Amino acid sequence: METELPNTEPLDIEQEKLVLEKYKTKIELYKWLIGSVGLVLLTTIIDYGFRDRAAGLQEIQQYDKYITDLIVLNKEPGQKRMLAQFFSNVTPSEKLKKGWCKYYIEVDKEYQKFIAPVLKNDSVIKKEYNNLLTHFDSTNTGQKEKLEVLKTQIEENKRLINPDIILPSGTIAKDYNSAIQWEKRGFSYLLNKDVDNAIVAFQNSENAYTSFHQVYEIANYLKKNRAVLKDGNSESWKKTFDEIGKDYNWKMPDEIRNKLLNNKP
Repeated sequence: METELPNTEPLDIEQEKLVLEKYKTKIELYKWLIGSVGLVLLTTIIDYGFRDRAAGLQEIQQYDKYITDLIVLNKEPGQKRMLAQFFSNVTPSEKLKKGWCKYYIEVDKEYQKFIAPVLKNDSVIKKEYNNLLTHFDSTNTGQKEKLEVLKTQIEENKRLINPDIILPSGTIAKDYNSAIQWEKRGFSYLLNKDVDNAIVAFQNSENAYTSFHQVYEIANYLKKNRAVLKDGNSESWKKTFDEIGKDYNWKMPDEIRNKLLNNKP
């Protein structure tokens, strides 16, 4: 019995052409798919990049309306923290959002250092206010004045603990007359070594007219040294008068400056 061998005859020419055409068709299809899909992906990526960049530029233009008033001129970290918190959540540009998130972390550290003594002072002032209210005598002029001072301090602490967001240009406080009056009171309290009332007066001057003279810097200086200046007989008052007179005297009345530098309040 003979063994049947497999058919090893070559394909005819027509079959070879058919196989080759199918192969070419597949190659062209793959080339088209790779080219078309790749082009779409590349176009999408480039388009996204341009749109992201355009969005970023638009955002930066919008920030220009806020940066000067809300960050550069804003001296209270509570309000800067609120602004950073807002933009770190709503900014559409991922790059800018990351920047705002980093800025929020930094300003939050500043805020925590700032708010701790405010909260402590607020607790002390409220306790003193409630004690005075319990034994309040409406005929006692001294108690009336003290109660008003404590009320002012409580309101100021409330403003610092729960700050209102400052709107950009045109809405910053500009009550010059109130600012000048509160500044005068501040210097009067300062020269009488009344640190608490001096702080409140200088802060009220700043609130009345943003960045008015150097009342904010003076209030800040007094806050940092409040503990040692509580005692009217403290030797620290001499240094305080000297430093305020030398370092925070921009547009300060000459009479006040001379009294401070000569340490003769």
